[in-house]
Amino acid sequence: MSFESKLAQRGILDFTEHGAEQMATRGFTQDAVLKIIKEGTVKEVAYKGSPQIHYLLGRYRIVVEISGRNAGKIISIMGDYSAKGGDGGRGIFNGF
Repeated sequence: MSFESKLAQRGILDFTEHGAEQMATRGFTQDAVLKIIKEGTVKEVAYKGSPQIHYLLGRYRIVVEISGRNAGKIISIMGDYSAKGGDGGRGIFNGF
């Protein structure tokens, strides 16, 4: 089964350009994204009036927009802010 199909099973349709860029520059693999979504704690959050679902696993967070033009899309991926990495240490994936 493809990565996209596995995301769709969880109700996630796609990535925004920003979300895809963060995945790439912060070193998140497809397996890491799936693990966070599958095993993480799910929290509904209202950020600046916009409803979102946050998948939290350890130091990692994946943010999915619930409504609006990005509904069902991963809009942000954040990681370990204490580690230094490819984008200057801002939220990189540093293993589980």
